[in-house]
Amino acid sequence: MLKFEYRICTSFNWTSKFAEEMKTCFFNSGFKFKNFKVLDNRNAKEKSELISEAEVVILAGGHVPTQNIFFQQINLKNELKTSNKIIGFSAGSMNCSEEVYAQPELQGESLDPNYKKFFKGLGITKSQILPHYNLIKNEYLDGKRLFEEITYTD
Repeated sequence: MLKFEYRICTSFNWTSKFAEEMKTCFFNSGFKFKNFKVLDNRNAKEKSELISEAEVVILAGGHVPTQNIFFQQINLKNELKTSNKIIGFSAGSMNCSEEVYAQPELQGESLDPNYKKFFKGLGITKSQILPHYNLIKNEYLDGKRLFEEITYTD
């Protein structure tokens, strides 16, 4: 299994910790892996080999625009164009669409006139996804109601 993880961070400790937690959850649910590898900036040059060897590619969470930039940098769309072994979680599922809607999520993003909310995705699905609705439906960002005053207006 190959798990792709990309986070806004200066250290990969968080990414590695999250990957281990995900691996444990899969293992506890009865899924057994020969290998469990994370593809990120530490090993991006090995992407073709890692993806071709993987039985499953999980596009995991993180900051949607940051993850999308990394996907573009490593030309992930081309790497996955013939793959049928992709699972998307959170930001990974959002970046699977043809056109990605990146709902502002960090302080200041909804106020920044240069924050880009729509961009090209991997083209795996036509549907735009907003995960975690039940967890964030009542949230505020930059003093505004996340859905009513930010997302719905988009």
